[in-house]
Amino acid sequence: MSKRISVFVIVMAAVVFTSSEVFAQEEYKPTLGIGFNGGIQKPFCDVLHTGLSLAGEGFMRFLISDGFNVRLGVGYGELSDGFSYRTFHTTVFNADLKAHLYLVKSGAFRPYAALGFGAINYTYHPEDPPKTPIGDPALGGKAFWDVAFIAGGGADIMLSRKIALTASADYRHTTTDGLDGALQGTSKDGFLTARLGLVFFSGQKPKSEQELLAEAARRSAAEPAVVTPVETDDETADILALLMGTKTQPTTEAPAAASDLQKRVDELKKLINSKEQEIATMQNDLSAKDTKILDLQRELDQLGAFTRDFSSAYREGLRLYSLRQHDKSIAIFRNLRENNPRHKLASNCIYWIGENYFLKRDYVSAIEALNAVFNYDFSYKTDDATLMLGRCYNKLGQNDRAIAYFQELITKYPDSEYIAKARQWIERIQ
Repeated sequence: MSKRISVFVIVMAAVVFTSSEVFAQEEYKPTLGIGFNGGIQKPFCDVLHTGLSLAGEGFMRFLISDGFNVRLGVGYGELSDGFSYRTFHTTVFNADLKAHLYLVKSGAFRPYAALGFGAINYTYHPEDPPKTPIGDPALGGKAFWDVAFIAGGGADIMLSRKIALTASADYRHTTTDGLDGALQGTSKDGFLTARLGLVFFSGQKPKSEQELLAEAARRSAAEPAVVTPVETDDETADILALLMGTKTQPTTEAPAAASDLQKRVDELKKLINSKEQEIATMQNDLSAKDTKILDLQRELDQLGAFTRDFSSAYREGLRLYSLRQHDKSIAIFRNLRENNPRHKLASNCIYWIGENYFLKRDYVSAIEALNAVFNYDFSYKTDDATLMLGRCYNKLGQNDRAIAYFQELITKYPDSEYIAKARQWIERIQ
């Protein structure tokens, strides 16, 4: 007996230690729950007046989905007619496998129904001398195995994203008639349990928005560049050869032909200079994209103090923006702003609607959204919106208004990280 109790205590200590480690982890999507509980048990057997005794167990839950999990438990308890053990006293070790079907899949209160089966190892301890000799003294001290069928339910109360208070009650019907030591009874024995405990959740940590954006950037970088071959005639090939120094110009050509050839060389040089400028512009665009990724990361840093649902939808909007799925991104940010008009990031949602419209080249709609950012008493995006308004008017060919917005950014937001960009745009336009 003492050996069994020692094993049970060791198992429970391991569960508690593991649970504390789980609790220290970062935010994750739960896939595993580890916990323990304690409570009371009441037998239903040939003894008419049974009482309550103590019981407890450690368990693991495997979260298959939000509405279903499989639970494996190992426990120890006692069955008797009360704490004084006047008639019989039976110790029970149990190993159970149960399925939990949640009636409510989200929220703080999550009730569930439970169904399963398990194995029990029980030992009957008769009184010496017996006061009410219902059980067979010959069975005393002997361990027996049996099967129990389990039906019941319970509820989880979420104390945080990682820990829940759990309460459960179930009836365990056995195929034996010996829990009370009396094998001659007319019905099989069983017992009712009621327990209260804690569950600690762990699982796979979701990818952060920074990781999603980095993956999108890697996919873009991995896409092969499409190079269109340039068709050249013999004369153009000769010009290229001259520019590369691999061919000398014939000295026997007529002066007029040499003049035409020189013109073509000059035109080709201009074309090369133009292509070099395009390459420089593309490099600037890549640099701007890198800066945009940093902006998105800074955006995500502001999410720590806000609710989980808002944060999840906000991340999805940014992810769709980075993948150029602008209509879907606009729909998410518009829904967030309409359902959370007083949220601290409501103006951010409007700003990202404007950014999406800008990349769709719908500059009029972008201007309308960006101007709405200034309707809020406080916004993280006032300097961002000012810069983007200047870019919108530049795209519409209204350079005077564009310069006015860039100058407003420099004057009104001297600490903004976009000061250098605003000055570059002014120099480019003037």
